[in-house]
Amino acid sequence: MPREEEEHQRIEKMFQKDWEEHRKTMEELEKKHQKEMEEIRKEREEIRKETEEIRKETDKVRKETDEVRKETEERRKEREEHEKRMEELIKETEELRKENKEREKRMMEECNREKEELDKEEEKGEYKGGREEHERRMEEWRKKIEELKRIVSEL
Repeated sequence: MPREEEEHQRIEKMFQKDWEEHRKTMEELEKKHQKEMEEIRKEREEIRKETEEIRKETDKVRKETDEVRKETEERRKEREEHEKRMEELIKETEELRKENKEREKRMMEECNREKEELDKEEEKGEYKGGREEHERRMEEWRKKIEELKRIVSEL
């Protein structure tokens, strides 16, 4: 039986050796697996951090974009209001020019009538209210002409 026992011991040694190799391989695989899992965990954490940074930056850009959009809209409204006011001012200016032209025309007609009347008095030598009154009326006429020139120059 010693031979069988030797064989048995040899087989047991082989088994022990194989088992020890298997155990070592398994430990190495487990360590490798843990190391890989740790690397994956670190990568995931890094990706999570990057994702959060991207999200923050995206939110910041979105907020800035909204602010710029609001400012742009406000400027557009201001510009439209300004353009509307300018149109109103142009209309008012045109109305004032028209009124001034009409006023100028009326004043010119009145001045021409007065001048004709004064010229006729001088031709005839007959002055309504006397010579002094005639001179006073001539002076008023000159003032009206000066006023008329001033109004025309403002147009």
